[in-house]
Amino acid sequence: MDIYIREFRCLTGKIGKNYDVVDGPIGERIFDIEVCPKDGDVWMATSDGITRYKVDTDAWEHFTRENGLLEDQASALAFKNDGTLIVGTQCHGLAIFIRNPINGNYKFSKNIVAPDRFGPNNCSPVPLVPMGNNLPTHLSNLPSNLINDIIVTKNSEVETIWIATNAGLVKLNNDFSKLDFWRGKDYADKVRGLYGGAPKDWKQVPKEIMDQLLPEDYLTCLTEDEQGVIWIGTRQSGTLVADPQTGTKNYGNVKAVGYPDNFVTKILHSGEGNYLVGFNGGGVVMPVK
Repeated sequence: MDIYIREFRCLTGKIGKNYDVVDGPIGERIFDIEVCPKDGDVWMATSDGITRYKVDTDAWEHFTRENGLLEDQASALAFKNDGTLIVGTQCHGLAIFIRNPINGNYKFSKNIVAPDRFGPNNCSPVPLVPMGNNLPTHLSNLPSNLINDIIVTKNSEVETIWIATNAGLVKLNNDFSKLDFWRGKDYADKVRGLYGGAPKDWKQVPKEIMDQLLPEDYLTCLTEDEQGVIWIGTRQSGTLVADPQTGTKNYGNVKAVGYPDNFVTKILHSGEGNYLVGFNGGGVVMPVK
């Protein structure tokens, strides 16, 4: 979501109230809006930090680098069932905020980031490998610090966090301690295109592994359908449906099936197999089931 706004409107019953940039969200550019499942408060990821609108008290609370964020430009938000807030940023990975169950206050917990550079002599801005499994988060194992979207599964037995980045798909476990990532088939071209070429001992993975990878690295958005299947939007490959266990074997790439564009910006499931797809310049489409 990338919206330029001058005000935020909250409707309580039949009474409307406007909030401008002085007494409303901390930033004028809004990238995501989510509602906390525990108290109904509205949270916004903005260009200047994250903002919480407290519904019961009609009050605003802001979180910036002073509260634990490594940068103020937040790009995505998601909540766990217990109210834990996961914040994605544009250059510094993830920030986790824990909710106090007694008073509802939020406190910074930890950051999960990618290293500044990967590979020998810090040669690459992204990993030199197409996937990583069961990696500890305290060792900076995110494949990228550019976070485009985050979802927390609602239709599976175990709550799981999925993250869309510009270097593939990330699956984070419930306690934020381990992660898996899967990249696109273009990962090899990116390695070969590094300044000075690919590292001397680097080798592309075999064809059987390449065939399992996503069509491209740059993922724009995510959603979960009623069966727990993860849907993915991409910049050049339309929409994908990924295996929620492996993250790689996509059931189908519905690129160019009645789509006006392959740059997908949002996917919304409305139940019973129905969904809406938003595009960068192509409007909104409701594909046939």
